[in-house]
Amino acid sequence: MDDAPSSLENRRSAEPEASSVLAVLGPELAAARPAANPGPLVFQYRVLKALVLRDMASRHGESRLGYLMSIILPIFTLSILMAAFSFRGKAFPSDFSLGAFVVTGYPLWQAFQGTYAKVMGAASRSDPLLMFPQITQLDLILSTVILEVSTGTLVYFCMIVGVIVIFQDALPDDPVGIMLIYWACSWIGFGLGLVLCGLNRLIPSVVIVINTFLRFGMWASGVIYSVTRLPSWTWPYLKWNPILHCTEGARHLWKSSFEAPIFDPVYIISIGFILTTLGFIVERASRRFVGP
Repeated sequence: MDDAPSSLENRRSAEPEASSVLAVLGPELAAARPAANPGPLVFQYRVLKALVLRDMASRHGESRLGYLMSIILPIFTLSILMAAFSFRGKAFPSDFSLGAFVVTGYPLWQAFQGTYAKVMGAASRSDPLLMFPQITQLDLILSTVILEVSTGTLVYFCMIVGVIVIFQDALPDDPVGIMLIYWACSWIGFGLGLVLCGLNRLIPSVVIVINTFLRFGMWASGVIYSVTRLPSWTWPYLKWNPILHCTEGARHLWKSSFEAPIFDPVYIISIGFILTTLGFIVERASRRFVGP
């Protein structure tokens, strides 16, 4: 008999928190309930749509300035990097403008690093939405990644247009290929984030070591240099880095005359598939054996 009152008290204490969640997601979750008998893809789409809208509201609220700052800040960071290159002197290929060289380097690393960090953040937080049976931890991760990649794509497009206009550059030789490489960097970051989420529950010390190593990853990813400026004997040691393949590939697709000795699209796609598949396996196994 004592269990019944305590159970009732627990449910009542959870009601205010659930009500605040339903204020944002109520209509979408109602539409996504299994009672409506939607197909699995429709059901998943509705849940992810609700979560993305919730993330947008929580990240920026109703302020238009918040959305604007998410575009301005990355562009401002890129401008600082360009200024640093200018003071340093010309350290990029002669057939590239400063803007074209920088925009095919740092934003790609940021796409990888930003997506990976968002995945880790979404997996580590305890979200009240998990009380709903329609929502899983993976849904929270996917919605965060969708919003991050969508925002990043818009910002990267603005950067490319800005470089073309300000530096009076010709259009890239393959703009679609450049965008695909940008998305590949986000994809690799997503896969690595999933792997590290699972490892963080199983062997946290390994994740600490990997995170320390990744702090120096930008310097091994061709962000501030071209591989052709390095001695050829170093190339085999750098080929393992898929982000370096992406930066070299983006520059080759921007200007086909650019020599990219380290660019293998098959390797980039393979790493993306391997990390994503391994990430789903490790993440699921860690939840089964260790718990959320």
